[in-house]
Amino acid sequence: MWRDILIVLGVLLVLAGAAEAIRGRPGDRRPRLATSETSGTDFTADSDALGCWLLFSNGTETGAEADRCAAGGTNTMTYTGTFAAGASTPAGTASDQDSVELDGTSERFHLADDNAFEATDFTLGGWFNPDDNDSAYIIMTKNDTDNYEIIRGGATNMSYEVVTLNEAGSTNAADATWSHVVLRYSSTTDEVEPFYNGSADCTGGCRAQTTAPDGTGTDNLTIGADVNGTSSELPGDIMEWFYFDRTLTNAEIAEIFLCGMDGTADGTARDAALVGAQCSDITTCC
Repeated sequence: MWRDILIVLGVLLVLAGAAEAIRGRPGDRRPRLATSETSGTDFTADSDALGCWLLFSNGTETGAEADRCAAGGTNTMTYTGTFAAGASTPAGTASDQDSVELDGTSERFHLADDNAFEATDFTLGGWFNPDDNDSAYIIMTKNDTDNYEIIRGGATNMSYEVVTLNEAGSTNAADATWSHVVLRYSSTTDEVEPFYNGSADCTGGCRAQTTAPDGTGTDNLTIGADVNGTSSELPGDIMEWFYFDRTLTNAEIAEIFLCGMDGTADGTARDAALVGAQCSDITTCC
């Protein structure tokens, strides 16, 4: 009898361990799909992105920014300028992380031309904190005429472009305020879809662009200026920019905004209402 009891207990312990593995370890703060999603696997942003540049001025970055989100990532960005930490970080950012300051005249990051970053379906974006809105400047680009671009158009709303089609967002990034901007494009739906602070941000419905990037461009992927690094320079702070060669779901985009690409951010500090809409609580999001 005792042998039978021990066997049953052993089976119960194995089942309990499997259930814990499915839920995730306590303290595991990597982004996960909301319960409304149908996928049966966890969405882990930092291993799923084609490229991710956290842009943390942590005392070790001086001339290059490693692709730190993908395990063993080799898509290293080159920095031009005098490297300096930004004045602040987005709400909820881990205390050991800093942003990077761009002076608006000559400083930028760029990744040498790579056609892998010209997918026909993609999602890209990140955080920026502008100093002023006196003129238009480019946040991220690989040339708007044959690929994509995110622009802050001075005092007007944000602009998101895919192969010459310009989709205006309904929100503009305020001065001295951290904003999370995302551009999503699907060659299946042909929609150019902007997101602002984790939520869809089309003006009067997203417009269609039937011409997708064709993977033959020759320009650098640039953050903080035009592809040549000679105009439209961004004055302000930046951090945590990414590129996926697929269209993320709305839930995935919201969770990157809430949790950060590495899952260490406190999403409740960023948008408690969005946490409530996405998750039963923040630990199920991050």
